[in-house]
Amino acid sequence: MYGANWNSTNGKFVAGTGTVLFSTNGNITITSGGSAPDYDFNHVEVNLASNTNQFNVITNAMDVSGNLTLTRGVFSPTANVNLTGNLLVSATTVNPEDDTGDLVFSGSSLQTITNSVGETDSIAEVTITNQNASGARLDHDITFSDLILNANAVFNANGKTLTLSDDTWTVNGTAVFTPGTGTVLFTKGTGTVTLTTGGDAFNHLAFNDGGGSAIYQLADPID
Repeated sequence: MYGANWNSTNGKFVAGTGTVLFSTNGNITITSGGSAPDYDFNHVEVNLASNTNQFNVITNAMDVSGNLTLTRGVFSPTANVNLTGNLLVSATTVNPEDDTGDLVFSGSSLQTITNSVGETDSIAEVTITNQNASGARLDHDITFSDLILNANAVFNANGKTLTLSDDTWTVNGTAVFTPGTGTVLFTKGTGTVTLTTGGDAFNHLAFNDGGGSAIYQLADPID
């Protein structure tokens, strides 16, 4: 889709097995008709004309039942984006996310997170609700702003480096975080960063505020 916003509040959208490509020259706003299957996307790719163009999702959550590919632009939803497929970062032209909505890994089977290109900017604020035994899995190093694991959610860092650039790490007590041999790195420069581990251990844990004044606060014991 080039040069337009998306609003499906007054109709139905049948995605089938296809892909919707958002490639507008400028910011784009997605207004979904709601959470019913009539409004679900299958595969979605965000490849805006500039890496400063914003991909906005407002009013209702956007449900993506296939894969989400981020190629160029700023992921900046105010409503959540619920993903049941995989996340693919396909270029180093994804600028840091800048709004309040989360990318929610809500699948019921393995969801992979790939970043073979080595993008280092923060992709999204992430919540994981996937309760499958395989859950969500990192296949490459990546940067998120925040990370929340809801009750019974499963997240496997798979020995990769996960960088958190903002202020929240929350693992609810019944969630499962598996670090493997990897590192969790916190890089927020100012303010307070709150770590709630839910009793799940880290492998390597590092803090680097870049010479700033960040305060790292533990909400429960850390291993």
